[in-house]
Amino acid sequence: MGCGLALPTVAWLLLGAAVEPDVSLRTDGRETRYVAAGAVTYRSAASAIPQAALAVDAAPLKLQAGYAATFWTSDVGTQPSALVNHAADARLELAPDAPWRATASANLLRGETDPLASVPTASSAGASQLASSGPIPYQSLRSTLRLERQLDPRWTLAGDGRWSDTRALRGELASLLPPQRTAGGSAGLSYRATERDTVTVRTSGDWSETDTVGGYTTGVALSADGSWRRALTPTVDGWTRAGVGWLRADEPLVATRRDLLPVAGLGLVRTAERGGVGIDLSTNLTSAVDRFKGDVRPVVDARLVFSWSPAAYVLLAAQASGARRLDGDTTLGAADLRFSWTVRPRVAVEGGALWRLQRERRPELPSFSETGVFMGLRVTSSRR
Repeated sequence: MGCGLALPTVAWLLLGAAVEPDVSLRTDGRETRYVAAGAVTYRSAASAIPQAALAVDAAPLKLQAGYAATFWTSDVGTQPSALVNHAADARLELAPDAPWRATASANLLRGETDPLASVPTASSAGASQLASSGPIPYQSLRSTLRLERQLDPRWTLAGDGRWSDTRALRGELASLLPPQRTAGGSAGLSYRATERDTVTVRTSGDWSETDTVGGYTTGVALSADGSWRRALTPTVDGWTRAGVGWLRADEPLVATRRDLLPVAGLGLVRTAERGGVGIDLSTNLTSAVDRFKGDVRPVVDARLVFSWSPAAYVLLAAQASGARRLDGDTTLGAADLRFSWTVRPRVAVEGGALWRLQRERRPELPSFSETGVFMGLRVTSSRR
């Protein structure tokens, strides 16, 4: 009965909708210098990514969906044939005339993961804990749901939920990428005190479970904080936040650990106008789940995103990020500088340089550094 009503409703919404398909192909090649345990290795990697995407605007409903197959090599010199990864994602937004909106998204990745062979993009996540310097068969499922309602011209209520499941697809590699499930959510209330000032109070909670070789490790992180955001100029916003967090970790053969810690953050955002410079700079004292062991630890992190488009067909972008556990066990860093030159309305040449670092004080986990350069070509059917 429900499906019988839903299908005609969806068909009615899509009738007369603006539909925009996009088919693209991106090819990349890179050369890197990889250092681990004092040994230096030079690696050449290549990839080809055909992608199909569809955007449907049937106000108040908007749908975006895409699929990409990545044909890639971790090291051209040692890999006899290309690997294949599959990625699918979807995003649904409902934004009626009423003062509320809802957004749901989901993505699936399945194939082989080798972060050291990837090429940075404008939306790269930055520094992350890497499990290996070679390909690992894996699967990742992620989903999010966000709801927002404007109570009146000054007050806004928002909440979100998230869930993920990542794992190696072969049991013998579980020590490098153990099955890990996470779930969490947050709720916040914002008050626009003046034309330039917005104050927000927010609570959040996260849960994780990691199936390590020694057994299950579970972690819980709860926090409550307040933030203040101020428009310093028409294009520059500054913000700060402070609060308190509580952590609990249950590890095999280890007594339950509980921590109370401060939560803090500071940031500056400059919106890029036409031909202008865009900047997003932030630093936070927060918590993170260890990808190898599953325990939850206090972490300090920093991130910078820079973009500049001196001409309509040229984009210069840079990213830098870093994170360090307060106990000193893990230090992460990543940076890249890239350019994009649109030589034709649907053809762009890309290139740049990258750097990555992982330092693990725990001897059983990998430490390395990497520097490299990359070049690529992107062809698309869309003029965007």
